[in-house]
Amino acid sequence: MHRTLSLKIGQVNSYLVCPLCKGYLIDSYTINECLHSFCKSCIIKYIKRKECCPVCKINIIKDRMNLFLKPDVNLQCIVYKIVPELFKKEMKRRRQFYLTHPKALKFLKKKKIFDKEAVGELDDDIFVIDKYTDISLSIEYSDTGLADVCESARYKELDPPSSKIYLQCPATLSIQLLKKFISIKFDLSTTKNLDVMYDDKPLSKDITLLDVSYIYAWRRTAPMRLFYRINDQKMTNDLDKISQSGLNVLTPIDNNSERKVDEIFALSNLPKNAPIKNENDNGVENFPPKVQLNENQMT
Repeated sequence: MHRTLSLKIGQVNSYLVCPLCKGYLIDSYTINECLHSFCKSCIIKYIKRKECCPVCKINIIKDRMNLFLKPDVNLQCIVYKIVPELFKKEMKRRRQFYLTHPKALKFLKKKKIFDKEAVGELDDDIFVIDKYTDISLSIEYSDTGLADVCESARYKELDPPSSKIYLQCPATLSIQLLKKFISIKFDLSTTKNLDVMYDDKPLSKDITLLDVSYIYAWRRTAPMRLFYRINDQKMTNDLDKISQSGLNVLTPIDNNSERKVDEIFALSNLPKNAPIKNENDNGVENFPPKVQLNENQMT
């Protein structure tokens, strides 16, 4: 297994603090040229007075500020996750501001730029994820691991809903166990040539879902979207068999596979022949109870 390195917040504090206000970064923005990061309000005010980076003095044209600055969502998520109570306090501060300035809130709604985080209405549990947290996720097949490929016309011909799975797993579940589940679910011969990806990036078998949520700054506003691909022609033929049959139930081939499947679904109280998902008459997806996976169930 991979090692976990413990650090005190003081050891990384310089990377989390705005050089201008000396407080923790809020709405982090990074300068494209030099990669120095600041609070959004701090850097915009500074550039309007002095057209340069406060740290390295690289020139920035204030009238073309959008070409030099970009929101750094990943860095901001890291700050919120590392600094205790920071997100909760910031959301409270924003709510208090809009309570005392109702015209500003009305303006945001009128301009259709209303954002729950901007007005302090997001819960802090979208950032706070620990080893006791259950993570909702979806898994679907893709050659590249990119969502736009899965939504292409060519991919839709393969009947992709039959190979999409929704699960709720403990944050400590490893990618290796997830790969093992996929191989059992779709009757694949091995996990050796099976990749699980976040976006287009293959994930190490030793990391956990908790690691993925922190590495890729995942927020709990939607299920974690994972993809898998097969790098072996024989295994690809197995997947073709699945897509041609329109399989959306668990159909084990051998006794060993059936035993493992029975154990998983018996522990989760989910019927073995339950569909992974279906649609009602209005085209809205209905989901059965989520499968609960942990390491004891997969061994």
